[in-house]
Amino acid sequence: GGATAVALSAGYANRVIVDAGATFIGRVDGGNAVGALASSTLELTSTGSAGTLASLGSQFTHFANITVDSGAAWTLTADTIGAGYTIVDSGTLTNAGTLGSTVTLGSSAQLTNTSTARISDTLIGVYASSTATVVNAGRIQGTGASGIGVSLLGDGNVSNQSGGIIVGGNIGISAVGTGAVVSNAGLVTAGGSGLAGISSNGTVVNQIGGTIDGAQYGVTGTGSVV
Repeated sequence: GGATAVALSAGYANRVIVDAGATFIGRVDGGNAVGALASSTLELTSTGSAGTLASLGSQFTHFANITVDSGAAWTLTADTIGAGYTIVDSGTLTNAGTLGSTVTLGSSAQLTNTSTARISDTLIGVYASSTATVVNAGRIQGTGASGIGVSLLGDGNVSNQSGGIIVGGNIGISAVGTGAVVSNAGLVTAGGSGLAGISSNGTVVNQIGGTIDGAQYGVTGTGSVV
């Protein structure tokens, strides 16, 4: 039940732009089911203050694309969405819910996955093609046989905090850039017959209490381990 605040028609590339502090009384329906030929976008933008979005997947529905603009800071509360979404963070995103699709980070973007949060995809949990920062206290995983928990193609930082878990079917964390830094105080692992907990060409710091585990290698690559 409940009222509908926004109802967009199917078959169009719809977009709803949400400023921090905005309020919708009722459902916000993007119009296109996830997987449809046309897709709708929920754009979270910057107004100079941080925003919080609740009820993603329940109040906010039929948005296959979810974007955080550059310069914007948003928190997703205890929401749940499944597979098939395109989630792009170009600003600062804090996830406190369950995201069943890859989170892609833009240049200089920041992602924090809280202790109650989960990010999961069959291939890659979190992906960045350039410099980005990932802080994890929850669980991030790429569940498939070739899956990667966190994949950084450029320089950047991954901080897996105490209690945090990063899992890949093949590699837990892949950090390609020579300037990348991976700091672990939790668990980073490759499941099954996976290659390595961490594959890095940068620097790996395994802190007290940290565990790095892989069927073939704990850490592999051309970087250094501290």
